[in-house]
Amino acid sequence: MAHASAQDIILLDEQMLNESTREKLASLQGPVIELVGQNKQSEPPESCFAASVYKPVHRRALYAAIENALLQEEESDAVNLEEPSSAPEQQALVLLVEDNLTNQIVAKGILGLFGLTVEVAENGEVALAMLKETTYNLIFMDCQMPVMDGYEATRAIRELDPSSATPKGVPVIALSANAMKGDDQLCFDAGMDDHVAKPISKDRLGEVIELWLGKKHS
Repeated sequence: MAHASAQDIILLDEQMLNESTREKLASLQGPVIELVGQNKQSEPPESCFAASVYKPVHRRALYAAIENALLQEEESDAVNLEEPSSAPEQQALVLLVEDNLTNQIVAKGILGLFGLTVEVAENGEVALAMLKETTYNLIFMDCQMPVMDGYEATRAIRELDPSSATPKGVPVIALSANAMKGDDQLCFDAGMDDHVAKPISKDRLGEVIELWLGKKHS
């Protein structure tokens, strides 16, 4: 492994992560972005871990991870001598687009554990109407829904009028059973930014929230 300066960002495939590389990474100051296969358990190096990006790697997810890593570096380098503000942190507003009631309850419950405010739309058509009236910070989009599915809805989101309360560039995270090879690419082709395979897990949602909202939530 080549020498890395404090400003370097290290992209590390999970298959290269072993005892030897862990020891070397521990001596480096640069943040590490781990590239992880779908449905695999990530065990990143804790001392320098910045984010996980799931394979196949999509450029939007990778760019967001790099931007977040750089932001973490800047925040850790900054010295703030002022007293911390007593004002409460503004909570992010998340839109969950999901037609299945059981899945709604499960996903909303897990997202609530991260201190997020969650609103639900039962299909893409309802979601588009809500986006025009309310500003959302993040969207979790089921792929298979009646009336308007997640692919069609996301394509419409990317064409939202500037007058829409939620901008067309809002991060959209696909929720899919991932039963068929190529599902990830279908999501990215439709304009989605990242992918969470069902059944969803708290750990994976936590990674996505930290990556796309740019800060940790607990």
